[in-house]
Amino acid sequence: MKKEVIKIPANIKYLTERDKFIEEFGKPFELPNGILNKEIPGCGATTVALTDEHKTIICSPRNELLKNKHEQYPDTLLVIGGVDTIEIEAYLQTAELPKILVSYDSVYKLIGCIKYKSDWRVVVDEFQCLLADSSFKSEIELHFLDNSRSFPYVTFLSATPILDKYLEQIVTLLHRAGYVRSIRGAQGGYMLTMPPENYTVGMILRQTEGSLSPVSCLDKDAPPCERAGQCVTLSVWQKIKDAVDQVVDHVTLADLIEEQRCHPNDNLL
Repeated sequence: MKKEVIKIPANIKYLTERDKFIEEFGKPFELPNGILNKEIPGCGATTVALTDEHKTIICSPRNELLKNKHEQYPDTLLVIGGVDTIEIEAYLQTAELPKILVSYDSVYKLIGCIKYKSDWRVVVDEFQCLLADSSFKSEIELHFLDNSRSFPYVTFLSATPILDKYLEQIVTLLHRAGYVRSIRGAQGGYMLTMPPENYTVGMILRQTEGSLSPVSCLDKDAPPCERAGQCVTLSVWQKIKDAVDQVVDHVTLADLIEEQRCHPNDNLL
């Protein structure tokens, strides 16, 4: 495997700073066909994919982040639970330079709609989830990897986040939901807007991670599935979803704080 280290000068903060990259390297930054270990989140790698001159599919396991990107770039197509192939085909027929934001478990919908995959690029954001996640979603992720192999140009973005930067992204989502409020000043930061016992783990996870359903057909906004009556695994997925909901919706932030007090020397909360 070929490894290349790109040393970015201190005066360049974002990969989208075209003029500075042209001045320094003779060309704008281009996402590689391979793994980009960007190390620092928020450096603009996905924005490069959304603004370059290539037909691009941006994949992420985080539905909320996909929705935020879609709000920033309304000409994109958002493909998550509830979006069918008819909508995808209609978008592909009208978009001059298609840019598609898709969740891992919805990539399969694109495969049959895109005939000529050689002129497309795929960007897999937070691909470390595919390496580290051993939860019940692993089967979905394996199917995702199989589907991505049909595209010849794939960029895997490694998000090995610096903790403070990662927390900034999470807190932004919680602030938008009204769960925390900002305090200005030198000693400022964020405070809860409600008592800790009013927050469940489920509330927080759904704001930061999106749907907790193991399959997209069980998402809240998913349309009725015509094959539900013949799907022998649906009841299994439903039981898994119910079990997860039962746990996360009955554990509060106050419970976690109390448990942390029992481990004062292990501050991991």
